[in-house]
Amino acid sequence: VMCEDVLEYMEDNNIEKPILLGHSLGGKVAMKFTFTYPEKIEKLIIADIAPRKYSIDFIEELLQKLSRLDFKDFTKRSDIEDVLSLFIENHGIRLFLLKNLYRNENKEFAWRFNIEILLKKVNSIQEVDFIKGICDVPTHFIRGGNSNYITSEDELIINKHFSDFSIATIDGAGHWLHTEKPEKFYNEVMGFCLL
Repeated sequence: VMCEDVLEYMEDNNIEKPILLGHSLGGKVAMKFTFTYPEKIEKLIIADIAPRKYSIDFIEELLQKLSRLDFKDFTKRSDIEDVLSLFIENHGIRLFLLKNLYRNENKEFAWRFNIEILLKKVNSIQEVDFIKGICDVPTHFIRGGNSNYITSEDELIINKHFSDFSIATIDGAGHWLHTEKPEKFYNEVMGFCLL
């Protein structure tokens, strides 16, 4: 569905042959799009995800904890962040989640994402059955040096399915490499775009 959303957005906005960039699940969507519509993409940039199945335990546990938050108990956004800090150590992840927090028409806090549906469909993000054959679109994988999302074993899978690829590592960055090392990430992305 997300892959088709990208196609619809491109068609609605007359976007032809873009450079597509995706991080984590967005990287999987970008890979699926490129394997499905290779003629529509100029280049592909994948940030800290490989074309393989991942454990969803962390995401599932996080969604369950978020679903148990009762926003009626909160009047300030900072109070919600304080509660999130009790089970989410990483400040960047908390800020990412808080970007999805808003006040609804009743002026109550609510999530922009549908937690119930996410909990029901979380298994689908493991999907990798779209990786078939060989992708000829120039592809640049960027991984965090402190992340285990792209391993040396994953390089073998990448080599098998991507004919024109490169892999760069941003030292000192984890999975959220674009927020942890934004300047290095930007330089890596732009360096590949301008090739």
